[in-house]
Amino acid sequence: MHIVAGTAALFSGSISIVAEKGLIVHRTSGKVYFWSMLIVACTAAIMSLAKDLDFFLMLSMFACYAAYAGYRSIRNKRRRASILDWLMLCAALITCASMLLSGNLVLTIFGAIFAMLSVNDARDFLKREPLTVRSKRWLVVHIARMMTAYIATTTAFVVVNVSDAMPQQLNALIWLAPTIVFTPLIFFFIRKYTGSKQALLTAAINE
Repeated sequence: MHIVAGTAALFSGSISIVAEKGLIVHRTSGKVYFWSMLIVACTAAIMSLAKDLDFFLMLSMFACYAAYAGYRSIRNKRRRASILDWLMLCAALITCASMLLSGNLVLTIFGAIFAMLSVNDARDFLKREPLTVRSKRWLVVHIARMMTAYIATTTAFVVVNVSDAMPQQLNALIWLAPTIVFTPLIFFFIRKYTGSKQALLTAAINE
């Protein structure tokens, strides 16, 4: 189930990225990607607990939260938190702390990214007045979170299929390669679909 869902997430995520945003192809592939990612995260968490693999448990939480927050932003354009939003955010912050204190280079880097996303969401939720739809803040969040989840998907695929064939000294680079490659795309899409240099600057600071 984990492999099937991961494959579906990889392909549907790719389609969603290249498809024209807002069209039915993008929306449909995005939904398939979201539900596939939830299955990936849940099955990864179950396997991690069964095998006592804290490393993969924390990474599965990272992927799950990013996909959830990105999908949720479409239905929460004013950025007002529900009870489920707060529960997910609390779980994310606990996971962030564990990753940052792990002493593992890869977990520390992903934990720092995870912490920035989570703290940024908390700041939005704690605003006294809800954001207006016209602010396009929800769109920045949607792009950043969904792309972050896709980075997690691609990272898992690359590590599983490439790491054994590469020298051990390159393990950290293999883990971080998708982040290095896809992060510029986050800023590209934010700039393209918000049409605002200010939105890009805000994302660079906050995301």
